[in-house]
Amino acid sequence: MWVSNEKKNKKKKPQPNKFSPSKGKTKVRRSYDQYSRKSNTVIRFPTSIYDLVEVRCYLQDHFYILSRYLISQILMFTQVPYHKSLRIAMDLKKKLVDEEKVNIDQEQMLKHLFEIMKKSGYGGKYTRRYEMIIRMYNQRVPVIILISGTGLIGKSTIAVRLSERLNLANILQTEIVYGLMVDHIQKFKPNQRIWYRDFGGDMETFFKEFKYECKIVQQGVSPDISKSLRDGKSIIIEGSHVALANFTELITNHNMAVVERKNNIKEQAKKKLGIKTSLIERLRLERKKNIKKNSQVQETQKEKEKEKEGKKKENEKEKEKEKIENQEIIKKEKEKENKQEPEKQKKNKKTENKEIIDNEKEKEKEKENEPEQDKEKENSSNLETSDESDDELEKEGERHSKKKYQILKKTFLERQQLPKDSKGVIIPILLTLHEDYHRSYVEDWVSCLENYDILKGCGDDLETQTNNLLKRYQIVQQILIDSCPSETEIVVIEPGEIESILNTLQSAILERIEIAANLGEF
Repeated sequence: MWVSNEKKNKKKKPQPNKFSPSKGKTKVRRSYDQYSRKSNTVIRFPTSIYDLVEVRCYLQDHFYILSRYLISQILMFTQVPYHKSLRIAMDLKKKLVDEEKVNIDQEQMLKHLFEIMKKSGYGGKYTRRYEMIIRMYNQRVPVIILISGTGLIGKSTIAVRLSERLNLANILQTEIVYGLMVDHIQKFKPNQRIWYRDFGGDMETFFKEFKYECKIVQQGVSPDISKSLRDGKSIIIEGSHVALANFTELITNHNMAVVERKNNIKEQAKKKLGIKTSLIERLRLERKKNIKKNSQVQETQKEKEKEKEGKKKENEKEKEKEKIENQEIIKKEKEKENKQEPEKQKKNKKTENKEIIDNEKEKEKEKENEPEQDKEKENSSNLETSDESDDELEKEGERHSKKKYQILKKTFLERQQLPKDSKGVIIPILLTLHEDYHRSYVEDWVSCLENYDILKGCGDDLETQTNNLLKRYQIVQQILIDSCPSETEIVVIEPGEIESILNTLQSAILERIEIAANLGEF
């Protein structure tokens, strides 16, 4: 085939490498990891040149490598914003590398860090908080945060956002504990959650069952609290079953931060939430409403019963007429049968003679099969003795399992018992929400449901279901406010202001830690 010289002389243009920058332009590699086709390996590019250099911080005979991530996390704990904490950590690493201070003591490193913090406008209390948090980490002082509140408030989202700010990895939800306790305890096996059950308008039974569930969930949570106090690991426990009144002994005996709060906090929270009546008065009013409803229902039932009685009398008259007609028909049939009896008697005699002959033949066959039946009886007796031995073995196995259960119960109770020396910073928090905002949350949740069969216990219509759900949530909120100890931080949630709520919670937690540090606990 003929090919022109021009095509032969043409050279292929070199394709630019994917990872090499183009001419005249400096390409910034934003991706952290890239893949090379030739070597089938991952080429890792650092986010900064300064990350290639390791800075060693010495503590007496030991050292650790400086981490910008850990410094930024501790700065966020001290309530420094996220972007500022990253900038301060980067400036510190840059300063140490430029000054060639690759091997440095921790005290000198902290001096450089505090200088950078002052220049960026975060000195004074922020530096004191940083030193306090480092001491807390070194001495393994646990921070236990108990977040309580009713359902459909947003406790889990607030707990996750708080854990990001405070650098806490352990979050325990009481819903998970509730599910585990339902599977293992026989008495504690309801068909539905307490919010969706049918109480027939009796809120006192709802109140009692909610308290019972809170006590059982506390038994499941207490070993996790004891483990965190022993190992020095911080944890956040959140859920509607966190009744803070059940944790008063833990707060008084094992809390480092002793706080004296005024009793006016509950009244102030009730004013913000618009709660005017007490819980007892509210239950009385609901009881009166239920009595009126029951009286109306009874009147309607009496009217229905009268209608049923009238219908019964009419049906009885019709049945009597039918009986008389049936009796006349039966008489006519009997007269016909009496005429046909002599013919039937002849046929019956022939059948009786045949049956006698057949019975005699069967008796002869049974006599021949008697020895075979004796053998079968012997085999059956042997099987019965083997079954009895199996029953004895099962009883022994049950006894052995009971002993194991008792041993496990003892170990479980020993784990729950905490030593007196184990202490930590325990912070009880109660989240509340106004009834108007809560109604909108409940309506949104009900509208997103796929199966409305869950809400049958709350009513027949959607309006009654939402109203009953909201009533139950608000009653639980009032129970938690009235029964909470004086040391709790009561926070009123307002939609659209999550950042301000997180700031108030973080400042309250830091205040408790500062109180424990000033008392000389760590």
